Amino acid sequence: METVRNIAAVVGCVSAVLALGVTIVRPLRKTITKCIRSVAKTPEQQSELDKLAVQIERLSDRMVEMDTKRSEKLRDIASSISVLNDGMAAVLGDNIRRIYNEHKDEKKISEKEWEMLGLMYDIYDKGLHKNGTVRRMYTEMQEDWEVIYL
Repeated sequence: METVRNIAAVVGCVSAVLALGVTIVRPLRKTITKCIRSVAKTPEQQSELDKLAVQIERLSDRMVEMDTKRSEKLRDIASSISVLNDGMAAVLGDNIRRIYNEHKDEKKISEKEWEMLGLMYDIYDKGLHKNGTVRRMYTEMQEDWEVIYL
């Protein structure tokens, strides 16, 4: 989850830099266009430069529009991933609590359940960075419970 957030943040920063670049480049582009127009020797050259300037302006506006849409989509994707991760954390936490409650009286767990419990906890703790009650339960199971090998 953390990796996805970092990727989304980097992509968002790149998008922001591109938007800033387009914003900054616009005045620079106008200055360059003025310099080029001053070099134009004939009305035909001036007309061609004017057409090119309009095309450049349209392309620039289109880039800003596309960048804005891409940034919005990335925010939507990051939000969806966050919701999915929260849902996954809830399901994993519930499964770990269920296993704990199912075996807490005898403090014994089968090898297969222990392996699955370890996988679920690793995702819950290290992948999703959740803790609290589930961490306490898992620590108790690690320290006090007997694993039954079949």
